[in-house]
Amino acid sequence: MPAELGLFDLVIVDEASQSSIDVLPVLMRAKKLLVVGDNKQVSPSNVGLASAQIDVLRNRYLHGQPHAAYLTPDMSLYDMASSIYESSVMLLEHFRCHPAIISYSNKNFYGNRIKPMRLSKKSEQLSPALVAIYTPQGYRESKNSKHINRIEAKAIIEEMKLLIKDERYTNRSIGVISLLGPAQAEFIQSEALNEFGAGTLTQVQFACGDASAFQGAERDIIFLSMVADPQNCHALSRSDHEQRFNVAASRARERMYLVHSVSRDHISPKDLRLNLLNHFYDLQEDQKAEVDQEI
Repeated sequence: MPAELGLFDLVIVDEASQSSIDVLPVLMRAKKLLVVGDNKQVSPSNVGLASAQIDVLRNRYLHGQPHAAYLTPDMSLYDMASSIYESSVMLLEHFRCHPAIISYSNKNFYGNRIKPMRLSKKSEQLSPALVAIYTPQGYRESKNSKHINRIEAKAIIEEMKLLIKDERYTNRSIGVISLLGPAQAEFIQSEALNEFGAGTLTQVQFACGDASAFQGAERDIIFLSMVADPQNCHALSRSDHEQRFNVAASRARERMYLVHSVSRDHISPKDLRLNLLNHFYDLQEDQKAEVDQEI
């Protein structure tokens, strides 16, 4: 691509909340710029870079630049644009998820401004849309900052067996998201490959990863593995945690499972996990009450 200023009349950057300052050379080639993103989704990471080192480099090479404060590895293009420019447009209509699924993100991250618009064919609908699987014997194993929960992994594999054998779920895509780092996802990926084989996993478009690996992706059925146990459940409440939970809980089109080894009684009120558990169990209680009334 020629290094020419204003080469294009318009440059559109999609998923800009994932784009770091590495995209700046592209912007220089634009006469006009459209930035599309979501600051509630996963942003770039500055893992491995000390803030002091960043400050030294910024002072050395960007001294006097009016927006130098935004030019850091953990600042996305969307963050930069929203900080520099005041006007923005929010797209409110949501077409990916079943309303019961997207309502978690809608309530906790978007102030109930999202309008669920998914209209599934009757043949596509899966009931219930939310399924919680409690594994009280599950426990988190940790080594070198890598965390796995074998009991949760086993529960996911067992449920996948039922889905894959059931003709009603033919041609349904399946994904698994770890809510606590990539190690659990890697372990489940290995277990699934041993259990089902590459051919079957390809048929169900199986994907496994953490929230950042799933940004921009979707599946008919998503399993969330919480990984934590009652003894290892420090509160997750930072903005980057919110971003990961938001992405993870909005990847399923028709059904979302939550596999967890910790109950609501063991979780801090400040922990994002509590809102997620409440979302699943409160909805199940509401559905049960509706059935009882009908009877």
